[in-house]
Amino acid sequence: MALSSANAQLPTNVDISLDHDPANQLLRVRFRANDLSFNELLSSVVFTIRWSESSTATLGFGASPWCPSPSVAFPVTPSSVQTPGNGYKYRTWTSIALVALGDLIDDGGCEQSLPADEWVIVHEIPISNDPGGTAFEIAADQWTLDNNRAYFVSLNGVDATGSIFNSSTGFSYPESATTGFTIQPNPANQFITLSLPERTAGLWQAEVFDAAGRSTMLSNGQHWPAVIDVKSLKPGVYSATISVSGSLRTERFIIAR
Repeated sequence: MALSSANAQLPTNVDISLDHDPANQLLRVRFRANDLSFNELLSSVVFTIRWSESSTATLGFGASPWCPSPSVAFPVTPSSVQTPGNGYKYRTWTSIALVALGDLIDDGGCEQSLPADEWVIVHEIPISNDPGGTAFEIAADQWTLDNNRAYFVSLNGVDATGSIFNSSTGFSYPESATTGFTIQPNPANQFITLSLPERTAGLWQAEVFDAAGRSTMLSNGQHWPAVIDVKSLKPGVYSATISVSGSLRTERFIIAR
């Protein structure tokens, strides 16, 4: 297959999302090519999933329902699990391809494409030994940045890294009940207040991420509700993850000024 010679023929970028299906004990990784479809060389992919160090959950290798083996157009493989001592476990998946997605299966391709502006499930990862309440997310925190494990995609050798969207369902409550985790005010200006109805005391740690999944702030305390100063953050969409007794809760909020 002839590859695009001009960057204008490539999608603007490729977003990634992680969906947790606790009923089937699966994580589903999705890509979205923005503005244009793409069926050429998915040159390089890196993404890292993190979860609480205290959880007994483990993640398997996984498989791609979209571009399955023996195709070598998306040969994604995982690293060993890393536990750097910062409260999280990490596992990184990487892919380096030399065959275009749209190439014939007999030629090593998978006769597939990333359609424009649509989410596609590109990889499924089995979960084992999850006690319930484990939150999984695509990580772009300081550890992944320092260790070259942050989310990255290149198309035909051109960096096309987009945004990260985590859709965690790793809450301790059944689906029929509310998680109760609230952020007020939302939109916010100077401070946000994080509340859990069952908590009036006890240690907490909260981390704030920007729209690209990068960690922007880490705060901890022991007084409830938890109040965080966000005056240093620029206007935009953020998410806050609060850790209490090994359980993670995540909620999005907006800073508007």
